[in-house]
Amino acid sequence: MPPLGWRLLQAKRENKKNVQTAIEADLAIIRGNVSNIYQVDVFGETVKQVVNHSKFVETETIEHILQSVKVQILANRGKHQACRDVLKEGSHEIRLLLRKRKRPEKLEELCEMENEAIERDRRFEKRHEERPNQPQRFELQIYSMEQPGSQSRSIGIRGTFSTYSEIVWYLQTHGMVYSPELWIRCEGDGIQTITDSGYWWKRVRGTEGIEDPVIYTMSRKGVVDYHVALVHEGDTEFPVVLRLPLVGEKCCDPACSSLGEHLVLLWKDRYTVCRTLRIRDPEKSVFDVALNTLTFQNQENDLYVQVEKRDSADPIDMPN
Repeated sequence: MPPLGWRLLQAKRENKKNVQTAIEADLAIIRGNVSNIYQVDVFGETVKQVVNHSKFVETETIEHILQSVKVQILANRGKHQACRDVLKEGSHEIRLLLRKRKRPEKLEELCEMENEAIERDRRFEKRHEERPNQPQRFELQIYSMEQPGSQSRSIGIRGTFSTYSEIVWYLQTHGMVYSPELWIRCEGDGIQTITDSGYWWKRVRGTEGIEDPVIYTMSRKGVVDYHVALVHEGDTEFPVVLRLPLVGEKCCDPACSSLGEHLVLLWKDRYTVCRTLRIRDPEKSVFDVALNTLTFQNQENDLYVQVEKRDSADPIDMPN
């Protein structure tokens, strides 16, 4: 039997991980019920920074603060000014915990980020009032980004929607996707030059008007940080979510030594991994880099993976 000290440490880590999962679930509900799209992202980043530098007792305190914020947000759903004040007060309470960890430079940076986000939301809300999104009847195809092969199984929904937040609400309340986040496929702008198509994916915010009837989604259930990989197989390109462990945490058990080893293990029954590159800097392979929140940015699509399908793998049917 392992030493008592080691078992206590493992128990503390497991408890903190459970609290982090609960925190992310609360953040997902808060995100889906506000029009303060930039401020809520900074709020989530503030929570993440404090959790990463906190002891377990403090993460419990953060969870209580989030519960209070969530209740107030749900009571003021759709009221931009009221939600702004609720988020601002919640951020202030959470930053007080970071002050105890003696991180003044991070506090100042988060305060500046919040003020900038509030101003961006104010401008966004003003434009939205001047040119509101008109509800339209849509026939939407919703593709999963959870794993290779899941893209061939899409959900078709019909309804009248004006913003992506209404689609999120529909998927959540109909039990189709738990705590969904939505992405759309883009092309051009010189962002992705590795393939001829120029495809890349971006996350869409709740109050944005709907640009495309083809939408890609993933569930935030149990997921704190993630990165979207553009997977290129033959003539097909599609997005796949990769969960990002924190620095020092394991992606698998036993831990993988690099991104490449992780992908080889993850897709061993479906693909041979041929190339791994950064979309915005494709000159050098990233096969041997670590897979964590330090090397890949949360909620971005900056990883290109070229693969060859194994004979036993099912084909993937993607939109043109």
